[in-house]
Amino acid sequence: MTKVCHIACITQHYYPDTIKHYELLMKHLGIEWRTNESLTCCGLPYFEKGELSAAKTIAEQHLNNLNQVDLICHSSKCQATFSEHYPHIFNNTALHLEANAMTKRVKSIYDILPALLPQLKSDIAHYYWVGNCCQSSANQFYHQLQGIKWSEAPMGSSCCGAGTSLAAIDPLLSSDLSEQMINDFKQSGATCMVFEDDICRKQIDAVAQSKGISIATYNLIDIIAKRIA
Repeated sequence: MTKVCHIACITQHYYPDTIKHYELLMKHLGIEWRTNESLTCCGLPYFEKGELSAAKTIAEQHLNNLNQVDLICHSSKCQATFSEHYPHIFNNTALHLEANAMTKRVKSIYDILPALLPQLKSDIAHYYWVGNCCQSSANQFYHQLQGIKWSEAPMGSSCCGAGTSLAAIDPLLSSDLSEQMINDFKQSGATCMVFEDDICRKQIDAVAQSKGISIATYNLIDIIAKRIA
């Protein structure tokens, strides 16, 4: 079955290096894959804002273009949209069975990355992990990387300020949440913030820039790719 990689919109627009690293990891995993030019936004922003008509239109397009295709996602938010929101929005419709079948063909890259662990170089590093509020296999995988000291948010999987379109609904609260996370990172002594999801990463980057705060941010994929032996 053909494997298609889904790259989150935010990554495509702002983090081209992460895309290159994603492609490198797929190559080292020995997975033959392709991109699909017909893929657009998964529809998450529309689901979050309750614009279900627009979300359903996007979902219909993807169901049509991804029939009988294995989809590998690097974003847990996009993965959750495909595997959870789609079956819900098509419940009791003609596309219900097709949407349910799609959930079995959607995987996270972190479900298959453990195969790369023996190939990764170990070095001493101190990173600050920004765990996704969503349940993500990356939240378990990052602990398996050798030679890394991890600091984490004191409150655990705290919202970065981007969740449920908060930045648009309540910009002040969103900015405050982001700034608190940045302050926690600064106090941890870690060298950079590491994200599983680039939506959260972009939120932190934007607030740091607006506040004149200098920080380094990476996707977990970037960290893994740089450790390939």
